[in-house]
Amino acid sequence: MPVKNEVNVTNISFYVILGAKRGFSMKKIPIVILVMILSVCVAALDVSDGGAYKGIVTTPFGTTLSGNSKSLSYKLYKNPSALASNGFVLELPSVSVSVFNVANTMTSSSGAQALSNMLNGNMNRENAIKLAVAMLEGIGNGKNSFMGIDPGFGFASRGFALGFEARAVVRTMPALEDSGDSSATQSLLTTDIVPVVDGGITVGIGFRIWEKGSSYLDIGAAVRYALKYYITNLNAKTVIDNIRNETGFAFDRYTVGGYAIPFDLGLTYGMLDGKIRFSAAVNNLNGYYRMQNYDNIEDAVTMKNGYNRTTLYTPWTVGMAFEYEPGWKFFSPVFSFTFDDINGFVAEDLSTDEGKRPLLELVRHLTARIDVRIARVISLSAAFSEGYPEFGTSLDIWGNQLELRYGYHEAGSLYGSKPVDAFTIRFRLGYDNN
Repeated sequence: MPVKNEVNVTNISFYVILGAKRGFSMKKIPIVILVMILSVCVAALDVSDGGAYKGIVTTPFGTTLSGNSKSLSYKLYKNPSALASNGFVLELPSVSVSVFNVANTMTSSSGAQALSNMLNGNMNRENAIKLAVAMLEGIGNGKNSFMGIDPGFGFASRGFALGFEARAVVRTMPALEDSGDSSATQSLLTTDIVPVVDGGITVGIGFRIWEKGSSYLDIGAAVRYALKYYITNLNAKTVIDNIRNETGFAFDRYTVGGYAIPFDLGLTYGMLDGKIRFSAAVNNLNGYYRMQNYDNIEDAVTMKNGYNRTTLYTPWTVGMAFEYEPGWKFFSPVFSFTFDDINGFVAEDLSTDEGKRPLLELVRHLTARIDVRIARVISLSAAFSEGYPEFGTSLDIWGNQLELRYGYHEAGSLYGSKPVDAFTIRFRLGYDNN
C-alpha cells in the first residue's frame, strides 16, 4: 500500500511555543526557522514502503552503538538535547565491526576449526574462506544479518556537534522467487543477501532554555544529509559458491540508491542538578529518500544513468527515557529505562494480526540498562534490550576507547520467533572530557 506523507508539526509547535515563553533568544530563531522549513519541505506524495524489502532497507539511519546517553552517537542520532550539557569531544576516527549469528558459526565444526586455525596464526586465504562460508551458512533462511561495519568521525563542543558516519551491513531476506526446496541444507537457495550502505553528515545543536535552582530544561535539533544504497537479487547460495570457487564479486549488480534530509528533535528535563533526567525525542522526521535504480554499482556511486525514480519511506519514531545518575566519583553508575518507537507500537503492535500478542511485542520496545564507569577508565554495562540480554565493557583513556559488546535481538516478525546474537567491537581515537 502506498504511504501518504504526513508531517505532524504538533511536537515542533510545542518546542517553539515553549521557547518563546521562556525567553527564546534571537540567536536561536534561525534554528526554529530551519526546523519549520524542513517539516514542510516534502509535498504529499505516494511513496514506497520498501515493498518486499520493507524492514530490510527502511530502517532509519543510525549507528550500532548509541545506547549510552554519554556517547556522541547518542547525542547525534537519539536525542540532540543532550548536546546542551556536552563538553569537548573529538572522534577521529571511530570504527565498529559487528558479526551476527556467532553461536551458529561457532557450533559448526568447519567454522570453529577455521577460527581456531586463524587464532593460532594460520591467517591464510583457505581458513578465511572456510570461516566466511560457515558464517553465511549460519544465517539460515528468512530475515537476518550477517556482518556490519560503522566507520565515522565527529566533533562536539558547547552545544554544537558535527558528525560524519556510515554504516554498511549485510542483511538477508526470503528470495522474491521461492525455489521450492525447503530442506535445511538447501534453505540458502531461497534466501537473498542484501548489502545495505547508509551514510550521512549530521549537524546537531542543543541549548538550555530554562533553569531554576537544581532543575533545567534542554532542547535540541539535528539535521542530516543521508545517503542510502542497496543491492538487489543477490542469492546467498550463489555468493557462497563464488567464495568457494574464488570467482570474486561482480560489480554489474542492480543497485538502488538515493538521498534524504531527515531531522530529529529532542528535549531533556533534569532535576537535582541532572541526577534525575526525563527525555523525549522524535527521530527521522522527513525520512523520505529520493531513490533511483542503477544497472551497476559504479553508476550508483557516481549517480549516473539512474532510472525509475521513486520515494522510499523510512518511518519516524517517538521515544522516551528516564535516567538516574547518582553522581558518585570513583564508582559512577547510570540507570536508564527507555521506551522506543512508541508510535510504531501503537500503530502496529497493538494489533493481534499475524498472531501478534501486544504484551509480548511491547517488550521489543523497552530497554532497561545500567552503565557503570570505574575510575573514568573502565566501563561495564548490562541491559535487557528489546526482550533480550546484552552485555558490554570498554577501556577508555582520555577518549581513546576499546569497546566490546555481545547481545541478542529479534530478527523475526514476532517476539521470540528468531533471536539472533551479535558481537561488536569498537575502536575510537580521540578526546572526551565528559
